[in-house]
Amino acid sequence: MEIIESYLFRVTRDTDVEIQEDEASDLLQTIEEGLRQLRFGSIIRLEVESRMSKKVKDTPLENMELSEDEVYEINGPLGLQDLMIIYNLPFHHL
Repeated sequence: MEIIESYLFRVTRDTDVEIQEDEASDLLQTIEEGLRQLRFGSIIRLEVESRMSKKVKDTPLENMELSEDEVYEINGPLGLQDLMIIYNLPFHHL
């Protein structure tokens, strides 16, 4: 196979977790289960690179059953705040 195009994208999911303390016999277990369910929360936003071709963008839209209103084109790097992890590494001489 030959790679013809590549683009970055990021999916944001609904992370609301409701816990009824009076109904939870084991609060820690209930919280852990809620955290596991976050992976399956409904998708609320899809961020894509602005240079992404329509053909490539339509694939996740179709597979994730999203509308154009839930897609945000980003002109610049996605997840710029994640670069702070690299900045904080103890290699200041580089």
